Amino acid sequence: MRTLYEIDNKRISTGNSKQIGDKEGRQKDWLDVEAPPAGIAQRVGDTWVVLDAYPADAVIVPASITPRQARLALFGVGLLDQVLTAINAMSEPNKSVATIEWEYASSINRADAWVSTLSESLGLTSDQLDDLFIVASGL
Repeated sequence: MRTLYEIDNKRISTGNSKQIGDKEGRQKDWLDVEAPPAGIAQRVGDTWVVLDAYPADAVIVPASITPRQARLALFGVGLLDQVLTAINAMSEPNKSVATIEWEYASSINRADAWVSTLSESLGLTSDQLDDLFIVASGL
């Protein structure tokens, strides 16, 4: 008999174990290794590593949001009223591009140059802009 230890999708021990016969093969999400140590144990290579906390799920910044989502998110942080002022303060051709995009685009793309320029004009860091896109995508 052998003891298998269950792991989750982050290779962290679930605390579950089971006995199997010596002739049974490998089973998905179960490891035939030494017992994990107490605490939050993650399998890294051939060893267990004890973590201070369970790792958070990665948050993905959406590549684009709708203009409605953008406006609601900007309103929520008190910046919506400053958008047109910031666009009007841009030099040409950036001003015209940003105006057309802001007024007529069907989506707002995080990677577009006018979005970065506008966010800087609004005093947002790149991380704050990412946070705004994340929040907006849920609206």
